[in-house]
Amino acid sequence: MNIGFKVDMEGQRKKTATIKRLPEAQRRLIQVWAGNAVKAIKTNIRGRFLKVGTGKLWRSIGRKFIRKGEASEVVIGTNVSGKEYDVPYASAHEEGATIRPKNKQWLTIPLAGYKGTAANIPKDKSFFLRTVTGNLLLCEKTGKTGKAWKARFMLVKQVRLPARRWFTKSLREQMPALHEAMSPAAIWREAERSAAKAEEA
Repeated sequence: MNIGFKVDMEGQRKKTATIKRLPEAQRRLIQVWAGNAVKAIKTNIRGRFLKVGTGKLWRSIGRKFIRKGEASEVVIGTNVSGKEYDVPYASAHEEGATIRPKNKQWLTIPLAGYKGTAANIPKDKSFFLRTVTGNLLLCEKTGKTGKAWKARFMLVKQVRLPARRWFTKSLREQMPALHEAMSPAAIWREAERSAAKAEEA
C-alpha cells in the first residue's frame, strides 16, 4: 500500500512575489494620484477659483516625491518641484490677506483691461480725478488734441483679498481617490500586476 503526498507551492510562490512588490506598488499608485491631483488643481484655478493672469501661480504648482526606505511621501503645492517660481501671493489667495503699498502711498488697480503700469503713462499726459463716490482715478489724455482721456487706474490705500481656498478645496476633492488608491486591495492588485508582468518578461 502506498500513500502519495503532493505539495503545490505555485500559489504560495505567486503570493511571495506579490508581497515583495507591495512597496513598489504603493509608490507607483501614489505617483499616479499625485499627478492627477496636480492636474485637477491647475484646472480648478483656471476660472473656477481664480483668474489666470501671468500664469506664475499655475506654473508653480507641482509635486515632490520623498522615499524613506520602503515608505514613500509626496508633497503637493507651490514651489516644491524644483522649479524656480516664487509665488508669494499663493497663500494670500488661499487664506486671504490685506495688501498695502510698500514704498508708495497708493496701490494702483488697472481698469478696463489696461495691461501697462502707472509708470508707463507719461507725466504730461496723466492727471488725477476724484469721482462723486470718492474714488481716486489716474487718467491718461488720449488722441492728438489731448482733450479725450481714459481712466487707467483706481488708487486705493489697501486691498482686501478674500480667502479663496483654491488649494485646499481642490485637494479635498482628490482625497477619495487617494483613499481608494492607497487601500490594501488596490495596492495588492497593483503588486500582483507588477509581479505577473515581471514573470512574463
